Amino acid sequence: MHTIDNIKFGEFLMQLRKEKGYTQKDVAEKLGVSDKAVSKWERGLSFPDITLLDSLATVLGVSLTELYHSERIDEGAQLGKDQVDLIIESSIQAANNEFSQQKRYQMIRTRSFLASIVAMILIVSWMNINNYLPSFGNLNSVGGIELAAVVILTYFTFFAKTKLPVYYDQNNINVYTHGVVRLHIAGLKLNNNNWQPIVHANCICLSILIVILPIIYTIYSMFTPFSYQTMVSIAVALLFGLMFLPTYIVGKKYA
Repeated sequence: MHTIDNIKFGEFLMQLRKEKGYTQKDVAEKLGVSDKAVSKWERGLSFPDITLLDSLATVLGVSLTELYHSERIDEGAQLGKDQVDLIIESSIQAANNEFSQQKRYQMIRTRSFLASIVAMILIVSWMNINNYLPSFGNLNSVGGIELAAVVILTYFTFFAKTKLPVYYDQNNINVYTHGVVRLHIAGLKLNNNNWQPIVHANCICLSILIVILPIIYTIYSMFTPFSYQTMVSIAVALLFGLMFLPTYIVGKKYA
């Protein structure tokens, strides 16, 4: 199968953009993506989503065939079988690259989830054997915080959308909805450039959270009488530091 040359594609893209007198920001606004995404395309660091190629060709004033070939084709020239096969193969390759990346992300998230659950069970078992678990009443409150973190982690690992609708890329949207799940991040535009990294970061950070919470409970109870309010404050601080803060940082980086 023919492999798309990202460097050649990027150079052709830059040439066409300059011929039109466009800046990277101009092209980005016409396509509903960020100028950073256009910059990565031109440097050969990434390839546009296959759904954007037709619009990209229109913006730059070339045919889809020329865009695939990364070169001008004389008008009236007929495509041979090999050229048609190349276009089809290029389309399949772009789709397969995206699928492979999503599969790789999912594998990492699943392994992280399983490892954190096993570690949490081992730590809680050790706490029980050594009588470090809180009393029954306090255990319910502490367990509720831990359970909430596990539920959120489970959702992001197995059920969160892997791809946002196209209108996220075309509009300034900072709210994610999926059934009863609603995530609002003020000041952060969600799109298909940053959504996968956001989901990935949340899974990793929540995996860390559910492991360190029991450890913090244990250390805290060894030196001071148990205080529900204090533990809630610690849990909220950890949730902010290991979920919302990474979400915002990663979202801004890949927006």
